[in-house]
Amino acid sequence: MTELYASNFEALEVSSSVRGDSTLDAQWLQAMTLYEAGKYPAATHMLEELADADQYDYQPKVHLYLGMCYLLQDQSTYAVSAFEQVSPESIYIQQADWYTAMAYLKIKDKAQAQATLQRIVAFPAHYKHARAKEILGQLEKVKDE
Repeated sequence: MTELYASNFEALEVSSSVRGDSTLDAQWLQAMTLYEAGKYPAATHMLEELADADQYDYQPKVHLYLGMCYLLQDQSTYAVSAFEQVSPESIYIQQADWYTAMAYLKIKDKAQAQATLQRIVAFPAHYKHARAKEILGQLEKVKDE
């Protein structure tokens, strides 16, 4: 499963668009600068603070990038928890589902990876629908570890 993770994982690109000039917006931009520079521990710290700021308008995006920071630091369990905080109504839910599947592949949790990928495959408009279907087929051939 490690090979499936390695061959399918691509880090999420930086999306720093914000509307406004609040302190929280400035913190978001700083966190994205750190993320883009590969300074994941520092970005994680800032994103954790933003995740705790309930009034911040960009919570789904914050949780998505927080999950990415955890995943990029080999903290897949924390990554899954962050991705699960992305609201199903959010425009970021497809990305959160995909990266949840990647996290499960990384920690070799075949059952959870399959369940997440099946959820993606059940939604034909998902941006990773075809790839999820291919990975599911490959997972069928993988012995339980």
